[in-house]
Order: sequence, then C-alpha cells, then structure tokens
Amino acid sequence: SIPEAEERIPANLSSLLTCVIPISTFLIVTLVLNWDRFALSGLLGSILALSGVAMFIGLEKIEFGNSQLWGVGMIAVGYIIYAIFLIYSRACQFDPFVATTGTMVYVSVILAVVAFTLEQPLELRAGRDAVLATLVIGVFSTGLAYAVLNYLITNAGVIFASTSGYFIPVFGIMIGYFIVDEPITWLQLVGLGMTLAGAWLVNRRPAPSG
Repeated sequence: SIPEAEERIPANLSSLLTCVIPISTFLIVTLVLNWDRFALSGLLGSILALSGVAMFIGLEKIEFGNSQLWGVGMIAVGYIIYAIFLIYSRACQFDPFVATTGTMVYVSVILAVVAFTLEQPLELRAGRDAVLATLVIGVFSTGLAYAVLNYLITNAGVIFASTSGYFIPVFGIMIGYFIVDEPITWLQLVGLGMTLAGAWLVNRRPAPSG
C-alpha cells in the first residue's frame, strides 16, 4: 500500500512523487486518449514544474538507496492509478457532488474493512485532540478537497485539476513556515517560481491561428 511504501522512503522524495499525478495525466490525455493536442510547451512545463518542486523541497538532501526502490515503485504506480481515476471521472462526467460522495463512501468502507481486519479500532481510546484532528482532516483535507477537485475536473478539465499535484509539497512547506516557523530559503522561492511557471505552461492554450 502507499502508506506502507511511504515509510520506506524519505519524506522529501515521497512529496516529489506527487508530481507523477499531473505528469501521468498530461501524457495519457494528450498521447494516449488524444483528448487534447500534445504541445511541446506542456512537456517542457511538466519538466520545469518537476524541477521546481525538487528544488523547493531540497531533493539534494535525500539519501536514496536500492532498498527504497520498492517504495518508490509502489507510490508511483499508486499515483498513476489515481491519475487514471481522475481521467475516468472526466470521461463519465460525474456530478462533482456525486463523485465526492461516492469516493468518500467507498474509501470509508475499504478502510473500515482493513481496520477491523488488521487492528482493534473499538479498543482505541482517542483523546479530544485526536478526534478533532481526525474531523478536520476528514472534512477539510479530504471531503472538501475532493469536492473542489471534482468540480475542477468537470469545469476546468482534468489536466488543470491534476496540476494540484505539483503544489502538494509546496503547500506542506508553506504551512510549516507559517505555523511552526520553519525557514524558507531563496532557493526554495526560485523553485516555487519554476513550479508556477511550469504549471502555467502545461495549462497554456496556444492562440488560435488566423
């Protein structure tokens, strides 16, 4: 599973792998399904955004070994499947509310089965802070996030919606800066600029000829 795989690799590398989502989406939509015209600027934008995220999270600090290849592979495959799910949602033209509700119910059922199979959830004695954190994550970080994502898929296109994958690690570090006073270097700011420029290139539409 992805959570197990994430325990095998550094957090920075795990964050960088979220870029697999928008890159896979762009390649599948343009080269496999031909829903959109492939543009070299889009490919260059993907590379630029990926480089910007790597610079922003400090990829040069990662010590990567052969033992972590399994974790990288599992996460990459999981994110490619997630990209296919986004594309499938667009193809079926699900209502954003229906898609969000269905996703939440399906995930809840699967997680409940896994929890009761591998753990003893009824024996847990969670404190108030744990319950509050779970509610916040469930409502805002998951439910609301899926609602916004499905809305963007329906109204702005799957490539644009998947671009959020570039900004997941960026938002994580920005939150760390504002909440726990983690410093941000000028190199990270350059990386952020590259990420923004790359995302713009991916979603840029050429001017009509004539």
